[in-house]
Amino acid sequence: MARVIAVASVVAALPLLCSAQAPRGGATQVPCTSCVIKLTPTLTIDGRSAGSRIGQFSELYRLKSGRFVVGALADKSHALYEPNGAFVARFGSDVKREKNMPIAARIIGGERDSIYMYDNFLEREIVFSPSLKTVRSRSLPITPFSVLRLPNDTLLILSRSDSAPASGYPFHIVDGAGRITRSFGADYPLTADQLYNAFSWVVPSRDSTAFWTFHRNRYAIEKWSIDGHRLLSVQRDVDWFPPRQRESDAPIRAVKPQPRIVSVWEGDHGLLWTIVSVPKVDWKPTVQRRPRDEEDLPTLEDMMMVYDSIIEVIEPTTSRLVASSRLSDLLGYFVADGVVVGMRLQARQPVLQLRQVVLESGPSRRH
Repeated sequence: MARVIAVASVVAALPLLCSAQAPRGGATQVPCTSCVIKLTPTLTIDGRSAGSRIGQFSELYRLKSGRFVVGALADKSHALYEPNGAFVARFGSDVKREKNMPIAARIIGGERDSIYMYDNFLEREIVFSPSLKTVRSRSLPITPFSVLRLPNDTLLILSRSDSAPASGYPFHIVDGAGRITRSFGADYPLTADQLYNAFSWVVPSRDSTAFWTFHRNRYAIEKWSIDGHRLLSVQRDVDWFPPRQRESDAPIRAVKPQPRIVSVWEGDHGLLWTIVSVPKVDWKPTVQRRPRDEEDLPTLEDMMMVYDSIIEVIEPTTSRLVASSRLSDLLGYFVADGVVVGMRLQARQPVLQLRQVVLESGPSRRH
């Protein structure tokens, strides 16, 4: 049996794939006949109440209670906030790291607001109690770029493994003992470039036996079962997001960047919400004025000057566009039903801004 099936309109760089299993049932019911997307700012977090500030790569995560975890802050700690934005406490500064080691970590909330941290550089799972004390940690066999927690301390990790037989596959099941028990996502092992383009995130589905993922190099979203079968492919064929064979690593102010999906969420009605970063309509190349020996990663200011955001709602079984809206702001990702996080500069410092997004009746503008 083939271990993966990808979309039919695959670019030439990817292997030829099989057809997907037919989705169950008919199209998802859309709650309005002519829909528009409304976004309303609700909360801004700047990190100052935690005695620090938001770092360029700080992220926000929502726990089951509605509280928020923000981090890593500029001082490498994490902070817990109430749903109204009131600061609660800092944590994570006692995690042992090498001096000057950066932090890139995902947070997943557990029962009673326990916190699971997945650190890319340490390649560890670190667990904090609801009182924010470190209670245990374990080594992971691969870098946890994107993680979903499954029952019995099992994890689904999107990552790259250099060890056979996991090498060349994007998705890996890791058991409670930290062993890779199964890898899937391709009919045969992919090259490094193919792996990079294949998928870029894993997102929970309302079906606990499945998950969503999306591609880097085209507007394609897929639903997979935990046991390794592609269940559904959602594709948007639009001129502003042409498929491509590989990503460009050129500076985004010097070379016009390519569109990219940055977040996907399955909403209350079973509709798919997406956020896509696209270059501004009036994008023009500009001169970089940073020191030549500085690592050429885009700053928040770069991204704000270069990108618009397109937020869309799609009926997944038919790939029909329900609503679309383009904003000049830099939207980031969904953290809950109807909650989107973005980043902007305030007094020249990064801040995280939460917005409520809803689907309403009205005339819709399409892109």
